[in-house]
Amino acid sequence: MPTLNFSFCESVKDIRTNIKRMSKDPVVYRWWFPSIPECLGKAGLDMDKIEQRVIKGKIYNALYVGIGISCQQRFKWHIMQHHTISCVKYGTLSTLRQTLSAVFDRDMSKSEELVNEVMDTCYLEWALFYGKSKKDLEVIESALLDDGYYPMNIQKSRNIPNSWRKELCRLRKIHKV
Repeated sequence: MPTLNFSFCESVKDIRTNIKRMSKDPVVYRWWFPSIPECLGKAGLDMDKIEQRVIKGKIYNALYVGIGISCQQRFKWHIMQHHTISCVKYGTLSTLRQTLSAVFDRDMSKSEELVNEVMDTCYLEWALFYGKSKKDLEVIESALLDDGYYPMNIQKSRNIPNSWRKELCRLRKIHKV
């Protein structure tokens, strides 16, 4: 698959303030973080493989990719979801929010403010795919994961060491209180 041309890039903080203006079309997206959480550097990950880009004069790191049938719905889910006990208990908390809670050593039901603060320092980059099915989007996501190095994606990311995958699963489990 050729390199995906992401059409849009905007700060999460700006998206949060007006989520309703986001498209309802299917989306493939990538999260850019201004820093790499310390525990990732200690996890045996090859930090040189993480894609970097200068955004607004600052270096950002591509740590997570995802898909959604509705851009607006998916971004709202990641950016604005509350860390209720039932969301944590029943596993409906965004996997990105679960991961951020875990890597920052916070119980998921008590980490909403910190996760929001971290997310608000990030940029989201995305491309819309009008008329594409979830299965079509999964093919694109798999190709991105096969070509990239995204340490916050562990399910389908074959490039991430198994040791990190196991550690992140362990961290998520202990912080799912």
